[in-house]
Amino acid sequence: MEVTHMTARPTGEMSALLDELLAERAVLRLLARYANLVDYGDASACALLFTEDGYFELQGGERNRLNPYAPFPYPEDYLLGCGGRPTDKGFRFEGHAGVRGFMAGLARDRLRLHAVLQPVVRLGDGEAWVESQMVALGKNPKEDHRVLAFGRYFDHVVHTQDGEWRFRSRLCEL
Repeated sequence: MEVTHMTARPTGEMSALLDELLAERAVLRLLARYANLVDYGDASACALLFTEDGYFELQGGERNRLNPYAPFPYPEDYLLGCGGRPTDKGFRFEGHAGVRGFMAGLARDRLRLHAVLQPVVRLGDGEAWVESQMVALGKNPKEDHRVLAFGRYFDHVVHTQDGEWRFRSRLCEL
């Protein structure tokens, strides 16, 4: 059986739909790559998934609208020591250095499995907004496997000049 290849390029509406699907797929790859890099403890590579002026913000505890009675998942001195800046709802880690500092702290003492679930992508002109759920499972030598965190991500992602999709902001609501 001979296999033939399509040589005609899609035009008009079909081309626009294909561009949209490819952009959405690239955004979903960014979410998966982030989860894998956090799990593998590669803080430097994880930080490069953000724009230079991008940030990661962690919210939880009494600041959390999902579960206002949940304790904040990390001690305040730990978050400040990783370079976090307090906000009215949590802690923000700004730029590549800030994101790298927080991610390096996560990798120090724990094996982790981090899953991003049910992402909903809304595309704009060269940018996207994503809402997804997350769960992180982990273990360290002193404990059994357990749920470390669960919550939601609210992302603003941009298509950068180098052709990559990167986080401009990632809000993690625990």
